[in-house]
Amino acid sequence: MSDNQLHKLVKFPVFYDLAGKVVLIAGDNAALIPKARLLAMTGARVKICAPEMKVEFDDLRQNFSPARGIIFAGREWRREDLRNAALAIGAFSGLEMATRFCKAARSAKVPVNLVDRPGLCDFQIPVIVNRSPLVIGISTGGAAPVIGQWLRGRLETLLPHGTGAVLEAASALRDKINARLKRPAARRTFWKKLAEQDLSRLAREKSVSKIEQVILNRLEKAGYEDFDKGKVLLISVPERTEDMPLKTLSILQNADVIIKSGDVDPEYLDFCRRDALRIGEGDMPVDTQQVASLTLEGHYIVWLHGKTSGRNMADTAARLSTAGIGVWTA
Repeated sequence: MSDNQLHKLVKFPVFYDLAGKVVLIAGDNAALIPKARLLAMTGARVKICAPEMKVEFDDLRQNFSPARGIIFAGREWRREDLRNAALAIGAFSGLEMATRFCKAARSAKVPVNLVDRPGLCDFQIPVIVNRSPLVIGISTGGAAPVIGQWLRGRLETLLPHGTGAVLEAASALRDKINARLKRPAARRTFWKKLAEQDLSRLAREKSVSKIEQVILNRLEKAGYEDFDKGKVLLISVPERTEDMPLKTLSILQNADVIIKSGDVDPEYLDFCRRDALRIGEGDMPVDTQQVASLTLEGHYIVWLHGKTSGRNMADTAARLSTAGIGVWTA
């Protein structure tokens, strides 16, 4: 796999707040119904220009409460319908009408999506796992939609419907948590333990007050744990990432700082947090004083060693220990 393939991002995922914003939906295709249903759930002001589908949209408004506020224009779309619209979504049986809608939207500087016409789309609507406020979007770039649907099913199994209630309770307690745990590393450790040990159970809890109490109890315990001291974890990684143990994957995903020595495959860095500080040793030795400062700030540092790093882990451990830096190996 080339370095360009490793760092390619075919689509840039974003999450757009549509509450109160106008979204125009137009066309003559039944594919508009699920799009309208989805957009109605966002709190958007959905305007429908699909006169041939009045019966279907009347049924949607009567039987799906979030859709009761959608506006059914009862006519074909016009250019002025795009004025002040945040998004435009169309589904047309004919290419000519779809192209005209696309050109009008782009002329009005409104991002547009045409169902089943990727060449006329400024954005794509992914497969969605809705556990609001947790929302997961899955896109295969149109290559394999069935795989996207399969992934959604797996994720929905992992995330009970009550997951959103847990996140809302956690959000309500965020100020208390931040006041108690001053360092970012401490807060990450707290949230990680909550997710690993409590999330699944709490997501099935019916009482919000009980959910909040469990979070507060964990916060109380966190106050007695030593989060203030950072640490350096040394790992000798396999040549191929597919040979990486699951434990190493978990470590990479939680590191604040990544140091790379030797022939470490760049793909390892794709498993790290995007906001983690990355230090590549290259031909120059890592500044031990910088590492010491980072540990004093409470950072969790992972030092990856490849086979040709020029010094083995024992040498690195000795150098760090001499500087008074706590070192562990994995």
